[in-house]
Amino acid sequence: MLWLITRANANKPGNAEAREAGLTKHREYLRSQKDILLLSGALRSDDGEESIGSFFIVNVENRAAAQAFVDGDPNTQAGHYIDIRITRIRRGDWNPDVAAGIARGE
Repeated sequence: MLWLITRANANKPGNAEAREAGLTKHREYLRSQKDILLLSGALRSDDGEESIGSFFIVNVENRAAAQAFVDGDPNTQAGHYIDIRITRIRRGDWNPDVAAGIARGE
């Protein structure tokens, strides 16, 4: 089953810097989850200037497994996020040709 996970950055002093400092561990964690992680990315403000959160699409058996994925992330453990939402989704159309044309980081 596919699950969409979204989370908003906690609005507290020093949080952006703390998240940045934890990026290596966060990325290592995501690499360790490559067997279930379909897609992930940063959520940005409309002008692209501000990080406002992140999202993941994972393929796991149930909500508890999706929650375990979230809970295992070092940045979640450090309290960098609020309003974590886990929503079951149904796979719709997939257009890999469009996906291949998107530059990393855009």
